[in-house]
Amino acid sequence: MSDPANLDTDEFADALEDGSPDDRTFEVSPEELSIIRGELACSFPDDFNYLSDAYVLSVASKPYSKDPTIRRPLDYTMEKLSAVMEWRQEIGAPDMESLIELANGPDSAPDALEDPDRYTKAKAMASSLNYAAMYWHGVDKEGRPILWIRCNRMVSVVPCVCAIYHIYVQYLRYLNSSPQKQNLIF
Repeated sequence: MSDPANLDTDEFADALEDGSPDDRTFEVSPEELSIIRGELACSFPDDFNYLSDAYVLSVASKPYSKDPTIRRPLDYTMEKLSAVMEWRQEIGAPDMESLIELANGPDSAPDALEDPDRYTKAKAMASSLNYAAMYWHGVDKEGRPILWIRCNRMVSVVPCVCAIYHIYVQYLRYLNSSPQKQNLIF
């Protein structure tokens, strides 16, 4: 890993250029947003509200990869959003906040006693947050916080991935605005 203090800023100049084709967006009507929201609610009834309208619109309004002159079809947008939601379910993202609460509670809590495997998972994820393997430090030129991830300090990969995801979700909540480019440094 290179030392961030010695990086040549010209090396990343292309990442800062404005006006790339990926920045172009197309109009998404309120009716189309309602259709997408309805399909997400049917497919993911317990977790569909996780995706903000701003995020759904940012996915739906992008150019179609097969023809960048038109907007993504709604079916293609639904495929993308469904993949995100399925991934969230696979890694247990909807449950992560309650895992951290469980880990920080007493060993004698009813939830800890009823499901010792879940309690063990919760403790592993919470402890991975305490190894200084990841932390917020500094901001980029546009004032966005930077999440540093120190892979060489990770004790166990799976709890760290869960912890990284939880921190990232908290970061997105902190922004409380439309999606934008993010900074993760490994």
